[in-house]
Amino acid sequence: MPQVKDWTLFGWQGITLDMPLDWEIRRFHGTRSKGYVRLEDGDSIRLEIRWDKSKGRGPDFTDLTDRHISGMIKKDKVDVERHTGLAKPEGKEVETYTVRPPETSLRPSYQMISRCPECSRIVMIRIPYQRGENIKAIVRRIFGSLQDHSYDGADVWSAYGLRFAVPDTVELDEALLYPGSIEFSFLKGHDRIELGRLAFGSVILERQTLEEWFEVFSKKRFKRMTYEARPQEIRGHQGLIARGRLKRLGALLLRFSRRQHFHCDLWHCPVSDKLYYYAVLAGSRNLDNFVAHSTRVICHQT
Repeated sequence: MPQVKDWTLFGWQGITLDMPLDWEIRRFHGTRSKGYVRLEDGDSIRLEIRWDKSKGRGPDFTDLTDRHISGMIKKDKVDVERHTGLAKPEGKEVETYTVRPPETSLRPSYQMISRCPECSRIVMIRIPYQRGENIKAIVRRIFGSLQDHSYDGADVWSAYGLRFAVPDTVELDEALLYPGSIEFSFLKGHDRIELGRLAFGSVILERQTLEEWFEVFSKKRFKRMTYEARPQEIRGHQGLIARGRLKRLGALLLRFSRRQHFHCDLWHCPVSDKLYYYAVLAGSRNLDNFVAHSTRVICHQT
């Protein structure tokens, strides 16, 4: 594992890092404020990230790291080499350290704790390695690439080859990861963004048009919508756009539904052979901003 030929960008909950291409997310939980994510290769855990927010100004950073590392030594009976200087991401308070368990059967790890004075986010990264394995160059690149908040009002998400950005004011509602496909939904109050990448686009479209497939798909994925769809080239690819609104619910109309509009872009990228969709159900306050982020879905790298 000492050499990595291909790198990519990993993005999750407002955190981005350079990452070896074959390290992929396997577990995650939490929110943008506090959470956890784990990446693995084909053999083992390769990286873990935990994040939290400082309350108010929070403790002095040195006190924070002293307490964290002392607690780890006391609980896990590990040896810790501190101030290893493996990285110093710009604008962060940082300490890097190496953790070595007493049992030779357990893997040591390179770790970093950082706090951002601008957003008050605390990020802890752990990269296990095999004894005798030299991955310091990899660790330096990952640690040094840390970004922990957005700079243009949008969070970049990047996993399983799908990269996009959504407003940093929305919260992840659901992420579905399965072979070849990935789907996300985000919420802000009653307003919603849903997007995804579906595998084997050419197979899906072999016996049906994009319009026919979307009619069936939308009845399952976008229930209670009434819309009109028409062909439209998107990203230079075959696609369609759908525009509509939330349906009436019997004789009643929910107060917020009168303000909610439905926008969906769908296209087939022949380069990646995937179907992509980006859908918005939102009122006038968030509609334009949500829809504008559809241009930040990357369907293939050139």
